[in-house]
Amino acid sequence: MASAMTDGPPIQCWTCRRKRLVCDSTRPACTKCFKRGTVCPGYGAKPLTWVEPGQKRSSKYENGPAKGENAVEVPEMAIVKPMKPRFRGVDACLSRSFDSQAVLHAIDYYNAMISPDLVPVEFEENPYRFSSSDVRFLPPVVLHTLFSIVFSHELIRRKELQSGDGNRYSSVAVYSHRGLALESLNQDLASPETQTSDMVIACILMFTLAELQLSVCRDWDKHIAGVKKIIELRGGIKKVTGRDVHLDAMLSYFMIIDVMSITTCPPSTISGARSWIHEQEQYLNIIPDIYKSGLSTCFACPTELFMGIIRINQFRAVQRWSKMEACKWPVSSQDILDHVLQFSPLEWVATNLCSQNPATKSGIQSVASTMSGWLSIAEIYHAAVSLYCLGTLSLSIESIESASTICETGMASYSTLKFHLIKIFSATDGTEQMRKLLLWPLVIAGIETKGYDANFRMFITTQLNWMSSALGTFAPIEARQFLESHWRSVDNCPLPKEMQWDLMFDRHYVFVL
Repeated sequence: MASAMTDGPPIQCWTCRRKRLVCDSTRPACTKCFKRGTVCPGYGAKPLTWVEPGQKRSSKYENGPAKGENAVEVPEMAIVKPMKPRFRGVDACLSRSFDSQAVLHAIDYYNAMISPDLVPVEFEENPYRFSSSDVRFLPPVVLHTLFSIVFSHELIRRKELQSGDGNRYSSVAVYSHRGLALESLNQDLASPETQTSDMVIACILMFTLAELQLSVCRDWDKHIAGVKKIIELRGGIKKVTGRDVHLDAMLSYFMIIDVMSITTCPPSTISGARSWIHEQEQYLNIIPDIYKSGLSTCFACPTELFMGIIRINQFRAVQRWSKMEACKWPVSSQDILDHVLQFSPLEWVATNLCSQNPATKSGIQSVASTMSGWLSIAEIYHAAVSLYCLGTLSLSIESIESASTICETGMASYSTLKFHLIKIFSATDGTEQMRKLLLWPLVIAGIETKGYDANFRMFITTQLNWMSSALGTFAPIEARQFLESHWRSVDNCPLPKEMQWDLMFDRHYVFVL
């Protein structure tokens, strides 16, 4: 970790020395440079300056030597920028001011502050961590995206970017690196040698995560569509997975974003085309390989429930496509609801988490006490998925079940969701990391809460504000803004029950990370 030097007189970094600023002497890179959005050159030997071809002299002599001084002839090509090879890391990025110390500083921050939040529980084999030994092999788009993510995270955590009070240099750095990442990515996509490679798929997905972090890009779904096209050219997602643990980790987020964005989108987004339904079916086939038990990403939805969400999405699409096709669909809306309701949170915790703690193997009763936090997580996702199913397929289910039964199920699910959300967010016994896993359930709770429950609405907005600062992402703020707008709308003019979910969203949202 970076630390300020305390032995001996402070040493200025080369940038602070050149600009005659007071340096804080933080190693390995100056924090002041980081906050200004510039790359700190460090404290060692004076860094080389790469001169453009044709540039003969330093700026000191650009108008000729001073009177009385002897002009020193500099060879025209004294230092020449090397040709940028494809995917050769820092050596290929010298012309874009990359410095190994600055990259290591960014990686150190990313590994300490960001990658732990991409998994439910931090562990040594976290696939989202960067290794310092891989620095020289990182492509330019990854390095630029990394800097953009790190600067954004720090500004959002300090609540400066969203308030407009953020440091101007850091704000410029976010968008500058974002633009350079996009430029480099376009070059890789234009090359037949790299356009369908594993590296390009991972780079597009990393860039998409950066876009969602800032919520600046309303066309993030075009990045997802691009990845889908590449995967299609590669023979399908089954052919792409299982090749590299890091790529599989990125593909799990790709699948989650594609699936969960359908739960919070206007009806026009659900195309209903057979190809789209086939894509969702492919996800069901790879879930055991990359999604596993639901504990590999920050979206800690148990596997059975995540598969239930995919089934709900498919049935919604078929319904919009053709009522006749919906009647012929092999899985009915009632089957989907029954499958969701039969899920056992206690059994999921016992099966997937007890093995991590041998002391809990003595019996399933001990799970409730020693794994109460994870039991609440499972209960929360179970209730949220049940409410999503009832909210989107209620008309189809009502043709089978009585309206009173559906109403009772919905009320029970809402009560469970509210109880366990308050329990998790009010606890003080090490549940902070668990709270970061609950963005989508908070949104579902906000959708279901009524105007007379103003205290719970205030509770939800407070937790979303906390989550944005804790995670360093704008998505919770966007969720809060959506819910506040939704509450104003439904309080003034409630939507018809049969149209409620379809008319709720004015655009495509992703409330996952």
